[in-house]
Amino acid sequence: MYPGVRFERHVRTDVGSLIDVVWVAAEEVREFELHLRSDVDVTVRHVEHGAETHWPGDGGLAGRHAALCTAADGPARLFTGADLGPADDPQRSRPHLRWRARAETAVFVSVYAPAGSTVTGLHLAQSGTGWTVHVDRSGIEPIRWSIPATQRSR
Repeated sequence: MYPGVRFERHVRTDVGSLIDVVWVAAEEVREFELHLRSDVDVTVRHVEHGAETHWPGDGGLAGRHAALCTAADGPARLFTGADLGPADDPQRSRPHLRWRARAETAVFVSVYAPAGSTVTGLHLAQSGTGWTVHVDRSGIEPIRWSIPATQRSR
């Protein structure tokens, strides 16, 4: 894709949630940006350890998002902006999520669940050469997912 850039993605489902982890690294500090086009009026709210998104319609969807960056020029930022609409009406402006970090390596994690679900928090931590994703849930056991280093050697 891009010379000198490595990328890994891990996806896991659990009762009532989907966890999406994206790892990206380069030989030097550079700008990484994840994009997600939406056909609903998604909103972003920044919280202490990342961001929360709300996706309206059909009962709604809630997202929790956190990132870890090394050799970073500041924290990763998740924000919305106007973008082209869907293929059947590209002139209609629709929200576009952008998650941007200027870093040598970045790990972006998102947890998606139905609005009003049991997901109450998200934490991401470095654990050796991999990471641990911890999803807090009310009334049921939290999710603790360790993702080992696989293709991260330089």
